[in-house]
Amino acid sequence: MLLSGPNFLVLIWTFAVNFPQISGGPVNVEIVSLLPYDFGMGTALVRTGSAFALAVEEANKRYAPYLNMSLRLMYNATDRNCEEVAGQAIRTLSEYYYRKTDPESVYAIIVSRENFFQFKEWDWLMFANGASADDFVDKEKSPTGMATGGTLRGYTEFTLRLCIFHRWFHITVLLQTKAFSSFYSEIAGFLLRVAAEYSGRYHFDVNLNMFDLVDESMIAGLNHAKHRSRGDHYTFVEV
Repeated sequence: MLLSGPNFLVLIWTFAVNFPQISGGPVNVEIVSLLPYDFGMGTALVRTGSAFALAVEEANKRYAPYLNMSLRLMYNATDRNCEEVAGQAIRTLSEYYYRKTDPESVYAIIVSRENFFQFKEWDWLMFANGASADDFVDKEKSPTGMATGGTLRGYTEFTLRLCIFHRWFHITVLLQTKAFSSFYSEIAGFLLRVAAEYSGRYHFDVNLNMFDLVDESMIAGLNHAKHRSRGDHYTFVEV
């Protein structure tokens, strides 16, 4: 999604505006990826690395001789959770930025929403590797951020609009505890907050129920939803 359609055009336009001194020759663009190699998520390089390489190859063919694009993958293959990935990424990219960048090249970076604040002062175009929080697309907090995978608030508002369309106002949210990804817990939190913001127009009765990934806990959660709501419930579980 990084190099497709309007996102790629915005990328090129940004470089042309900010670096007119090199507009007479090929623009050297380096895409720096901080995606982890393999940590159980769909954005890991074991699943996306080939697609990135093909996208860069296609971009160089399509936009030659105006563009010379390259891809730099920065990862530690031993990282297995978000904390390890974020900490390693900050150290690795900071060293690269201060010691190895070329003043005649321009850069874009693929970051996670956990560590983008450390890089926003560099004036690099930033793409999120998945769903983004509101602050990633806030013009003041992250002026160069682009959310190619949607925002947490966007997913939440879509869910509530779907409920409004079907006139579902009693909502039970079943949330798995101790999930590897924080995505579902964040969506659940957003759902509660945004539903409260709708209170002037619609009255949502939202109930959050936690469950463990064992049969007894899951059955108890489903029974709770069954007795409380007539089918309008959401189960957030990591698979």
